[in-house]
Amino acid sequence: MLTTVGSLAIVGQPAAHAGGTPAAECRSDRQFDVADPTGEPDPGAPVHLTAGYYAQTAAFWPPRSAVLCDTGSGRRQPGSRITASNGLACPPGAGELVVPDEIPADYDTPTVARSGAYLPDGWYTLASAEEESTDAAAGAAEPAAGSDAAWSGTIWTAVCWFRTAPPEAPAAGAIDGALPVPTS
Repeated sequence: MLTTVGSLAIVGQPAAHAGGTPAAECRSDRQFDVADPTGEPDPGAPVHLTAGYYAQTAAFWPPRSAVLCDTGSGRRQPGSRITASNGLACPPGAGELVVPDEIPADYDTPTVARSGAYLPDGWYTLASAEEESTDAAAGAAEPAAGSDAAWSGTIWTAVCWFRTAPPEAPAAGAIDGALPVPTS
């Protein structure tokens, strides 16, 4: 019988993911993890994406994150009616854009991300929930009734776009100018 007491933490390593979705196929060199900057326990930094066509191919949490795939082809951004009432928000200075959700319905359905929505060159995070949500997915935006997206059945994921790198957010619980508290 083997008994283990205590725990092991590797400093500087990201937190383990507690959950995730099935993933659509995308070449690994074309995948980018985009996180909610307010996510816990370890929110990700904004990610730089070059201009191109992107689709969401998977989601994981914590922190709430989307895997975006550079599909190489796609369509322009849909109208602002798509995200008008999605319950998500971007910080001041950021624009809200959307990408199509290409996550497969289950693990047995092979899906390849073939088409995305155009994202301009810049820095990206996921849009944050305005209120605490029980939905663990990466932030799906419901299409507005009567829109082309509602007709086509497309589900969209909201992302926040910054032209230049946004300032680094302080670590959770950090007080500006405070010294670290010793833990031993």
